[in-house]
Amino acid sequence: MRNWGGYAGWAIPIFRRARLAAPIVQLHVDYFAPVMLSELVTITGKMIWSPGARINIEYEIHKENGALSATGYTVQMFIDEEGVPLMAEPAVLEACRKRWCAGELGGQA
Repeated sequence: MRNWGGYAGWAIPIFRRARLAAPIVQLHVDYFAPVMLSELVTITGKMIWSPGARINIEYEIHKENGALSATGYTVQMFIDEEGVPLMAEPAVLEACRKRWCAGELGGQA
């Protein structure tokens, strides 16, 4: 598993140039402890690479005192510029994965 390293910062422009989008199609959250409006939290996201035309990200939200407030995940599916879902992994995703694993896009082991 690798740290997602600011996925949106590098992925969105690359996917736009390829005329692709990756909308969220699934979102799940498990709540454990409330967060007050004035409280600062730390949100950690980890991209979980899997084969196919999708992006999986897992999240953890920790309160100021370190307590776990919530966990969750999102699933994003690739679509073309006409909104048609891709059934196979787009070439641009594989290219991004290779660059990210090589540390070129902010990824880390």
